[in-house]
Amino acid sequence: MTEIEAAAWRRLINERLGLRIGKKEDTTLRRTIHERVSVTGLVEAANYLDFLSKETPASELEWETLAGRLTINETYFFRDARQFDVFRTILVPQRIRERQREKTLRIWSAGCSTGEELYSIAILLDLHIPELADWNVTLLGTDVNPENVRRARDGRYREWSFRGVDARVREQYFQGDGKEWRVIDRIRKRVRFEVSNLVADAIPDPLNEIHSMDVILCRNVFIYFDSATVRTVAERMIRTLMPGGYLVTGHAELYAQLLDGIDTIHHPGSLVYQREMPLLAGSTRVAKPVERRSEEPKPSRDVVVRPQPKSNAKPRVVAEPTLTEAQGLAARGSYRAAVELVEPLLKNPTPPFEAHYLLAECYAHLGRREDAAAQCKRALERDPLSAKTYFLLAKIAEDADDQGNARTYLEKVLYLDAAFTGAYIDLGSALKRSGETTRALRLWETATGLLSSPLRDGKVPGYPDASPAEALSHVQRLIQQTTGSGESRRST
Repeated sequence: MTEIEAAAWRRLINERLGLRIGKKEDTTLRRTIHERVSVTGLVEAANYLDFLSKETPASELEWETLAGRLTINETYFFRDARQFDVFRTILVPQRIRERQREKTLRIWSAGCSTGEELYSIAILLDLHIPELADWNVTLLGTDVNPENVRRARDGRYREWSFRGVDARVREQYFQGDGKEWRVIDRIRKRVRFEVSNLVADAIPDPLNEIHSMDVILCRNVFIYFDSATVRTVAERMIRTLMPGGYLVTGHAELYAQLLDGIDTIHHPGSLVYQREMPLLAGSTRVAKPVERRSEEPKPSRDVVVRPQPKSNAKPRVVAEPTLTEAQGLAARGSYRAAVELVEPLLKNPTPPFEAHYLLAECYAHLGRREDAAAQCKRALERDPLSAKTYFLLAKIAEDADDQGNARTYLEKVLYLDAAFTGAYIDLGSALKRSGETTRALRLWETATGLLSSPLRDGKVPGYPDASPAEALSHVQRLIQQTTGSGESRRST
């Protein structure tokens, strides 16, 4: 298979499954295609590619098989206990209060793999929230891999799936069957598993019960998508939630995404997203357009802005071809592949700033907070005045629910770079959460001014995946939510 052919396969797989297949995974891709060509009897990879490019019942079945070969199934019961604590003690009780009249609760595990997550939810509800016995509870799990769905429905698991599970819970909710444990019938009957493609299928989908969800868990799924696909799928999930419903993702999976219609909620050990509640009659979320201004916007009074100091750091080393390639992979969302290229560069006596920063960014996207923070600090040793590095540290602190350090880092960003729009947006949000509404509005006002003027490189600092228009709409919505008006409030 030539590189051109491999690139064609990567594009097709991304279009149909939303999966990123980087060059580092070419060996697996080639081996899988060779295997499927042999099984299907299509003789050559070109014939197989043509077969999958056509929408026929046979090709749809083959896509399901191919998806099973290309996806990774690494999961276990009650994975990330802190998120399950937030789910049990905050999210579900809140939705129960909201849904008392209907007595209906709907939960969707999207990208459920072999079912451990959804069964964990069913067990938690049974153990801790007995009042749901009289409710109409829907527990739905979906996955693109039909073999995963088959195994989830069967509900049989080996010892490795129980690491960290209390022995009493296993004895109560599972039956031993040789070297396996099977979920008891009472719990299995409460859940439903279906094959679904988050990228290609219609979502919401009332015909398949994918609608009106109170909680959606989509953890460690977005890391396989490129940035555009992450945004598309996340927006579909927002529409699938009930007003006030929650979206739970893996740590930092929606980093750098500005999503409308949803609020970011910080809980100890977990960050979740909540769909906005409907507005009161007579209200509106449509913000008035802001006139485009050519003059330089005035910074907020509440942030002390110093002249841009000259960096005393040593001149940056020009990126090697390997680093340039890794930057390209990260820009396309292939963070694991980028990490594999960059980590060896750290063995050099003096790794460049760009290597440390890129590695920190990739680690953050992959949920490796401690590693990301460590690389940020190494990057700052190379360039102590890097505003974007402090912004990344703020994002890492926010994800860890360390609001104090997050604010400190954001203030540092604005000290170093008075035009760093993302810091005004995020610091404003942090201030609003702590009740400092007036300061928050001033910061958002400054962000509005920056976004209404030409930006450096045409990109929004801190939010490179958002266009200036999208970021401006987001800030106007924050102002409207806070003031109840689409108009900005300028301080005098």
